[in-house]
Amino acid sequence: MNNLNVDVIIIGGGLAGLTTAVYLARAGKKVTVIEKARQLGGRAGSQTKEGFIWNQGPHAIYIQGAGRAILKELAIPFSGKKPVTVKKSWGVLNGRLHLLPGDAGSFFETELLNEGGRVALGKFFLTLMRQKPETLANQTVQEWINEYLHHLNLRKIMEMLGRVATYTNQPEQVSAQMWVQQLQFALQKNVIYADGGWQSLVSGLRTAAEKAGVEFMIGERATAVSESESHVTVTLADGKQVDGQQIVIATTPQNVAELLPDHPAVQQWHNTAVPVRAAVFDVALKALSDPNRLLAFDLEKPFYLSTHSTFAKLAPTDGHLIHVMKYLNPNESGQTAKAELEAHLTLVQPGWREQLIHSRFLPEMVVTHWLPTVENGGINGRPPIQIPGRERLFLAGDWVGNKGWLADASFASGKAVAEKILSIRTESLHRARKESVLSA
Repeated sequence: MNNLNVDVIIIGGGLAGLTTAVYLARAGKKVTVIEKARQLGGRAGSQTKEGFIWNQGPHAIYIQGAGRAILKELAIPFSGKKPVTVKKSWGVLNGRLHLLPGDAGSFFETELLNEGGRVALGKFFLTLMRQKPETLANQTVQEWINEYLHHLNLRKIMEMLGRVATYTNQPEQVSAQMWVQQLQFALQKNVIYADGGWQSLVSGLRTAAEKAGVEFMIGERATAVSESESHVTVTLADGKQVDGQQIVIATTPQNVAELLPDHPAVQQWHNTAVPVRAAVFDVALKALSDPNRLLAFDLEKPFYLSTHSTFAKLAPTDGHLIHVMKYLNPNESGQTAKAELEAHLTLVQPGWREQLIHSRFLPEMVVTHWLPTVENGGINGRPPIQIPGRERLFLAGDWVGNKGWLADASFASGKAVAEKILSIRTESLHRARKESVLSA
C-alpha cells in the first residue's frame, strides 16, 4: 500500500500520538496512526477483570497540569474525584503510622511535628509557593532541600510529597525545577483519579480522532522511516509502505533510535535517556481491614499506598482497589520488591490477604522515559519536538519538549507538534504571497 493522500503519519497510539492526531485532523489534515499493539493507549491503557479496572500502576490527572487543560480544550469527557481524605492520610515513620498534617485539625493533632516544626511548615509553604520553578533548572532537589528544610521530620514529609508528586527517588540528581513545579501543582489544586481508569481518556481521544477522520492501523509495526524532498515513507514489518508529508514518532527513545539508526542526535538521546521506573503491587479486595487508612506513604523509604477506588469508579460497589508502589533508583531492580510492597500493605491493611480477590505485580513499570537531571538540563534538556536537520520528522511523548511532566508532557508535546505542523503551511503561504508580491 502506497498511500500518497496522507498528510501526517503518526507512529504510536498512546496519549501523545492520539492528542496530535485529534488536533491535526480537526484542522483538516488527513492523518493515519500506526500502532504496533493490539489496542491503543500504551501505558495509559486499562484492563478490566471481574468488575475491577486496573490501570498500569497509580495514575492521576494534575488539575493544574497541561493534560487537563488539553482534554478540556478538545472536549474529551472524563470524571473522577480528588483524593481528599486528610483524616485518613498517614505517614509511616519507624514502622508506625502517624497522621499526616493536611488541614487545621491534623496540623495540630499529628505527632510528626512539634511546635517548631509547625512554624517551619508554615514558613516553608510560603517559600515553596513563591518559588519560580524555571529558575531552578541547574539546582538539584537535594541542594534545594538543604537550603530551605532544616526540621528533620518536616524534611522527611516534604521529601515524601516530592516522591509522590514526581514519581522519582533521585534527589541528588533530579532538577529542582520539575520537583518544585509538581509540588506546587499538587498542593495548590491536587489531582483527580479518573472514573473508568485511564482507558476512559484513551477511548475519548480515539472517538474524537475517528470523528475527525483519523485512520488507524492497529497491530502494525513500523520498521523504517525515510524522508525525501517531496514526502516521507514509513515501512511496516510486512513490507507495506505508507507515504505522507510529515511523520510524528510518538514512541520510546529506543524505538525512535531503531527507526533512525543513522541520526547522531537521536542515538545520543537514546544512549543518555534514563527511564524513571517503579515496582507496583495492585490488589483487589472484598473489604478493607481499616476503612480509615486509605492513603499511606513511608517517610523514610520510597513506598506509596493509595486506595484509588475510594475516589474513582474502578471497582464494584462492594470492592476496593489498592495500588502499592516503590519508587526505584535508576540502577535498582524491582524484581525483588514484591515482599517489601506486601509488608507495606500489611502495615496499613493487616487483614488484606483474607479479603484478596486478585493481585498483580509489575516489577519494572516505566513511569516516564527521561529522568530530568541537572546534568542533562532538567526539563529544558529534553529532546525538541522537531528532529534536528529533518524538516518532515517530529517527536512527541513524555520525554519530549520543555513543558509538563509525566502524562502532562505527552499531552503538551502532542499539541506542540500539531501546532508546529500546522504552522508550516501558514509559513509557506506567507512566503508564497510575499514572493508573489515581490515578483509583481
